[in-house]
Amino acid sequence: MPLHAVAQAAVGQAGTAGIPPDKFESVLECCWHRGLGAGIRFIQKKGVASIWEHEKRLKKLLREGLSVIRGVKVYGPSSPDESVGIVSFTVMEKTVSEIGQRLDEEYGIMTR
Repeated sequence: MPLHAVAQAAVGQAGTAGIPPDKFESVLECCWHRGLGAGIRFIQKKGVASIWEHEKRLKKLLREGLSVIRGVKVYGPSSPDESVGIVSFTVMEKTVSEIGQRLDEEYGIMTR
């Protein structure tokens, strides 16, 4: 798909049936289109299958590493083929905000 088609789809059409839109947005006046283009080119270069295999390896490593830590409970399907790029876990006697803050401050890992 050409980049201009993706950008047009992201911004939307300029109105329907002769009625102007509520606001006018210009792809050329914002910088997000450069990031979108770079992301699309990255995916095209690497290939979706390659990215998926890499993601599965990372999920497997993370789940295996977390599962051997005492007090950590990992949720969701154990097979990387049956899950998305999210690994959910809790740590006994710790709040979600405590876990997230420590991962961020000590390891530079952002969580949601």
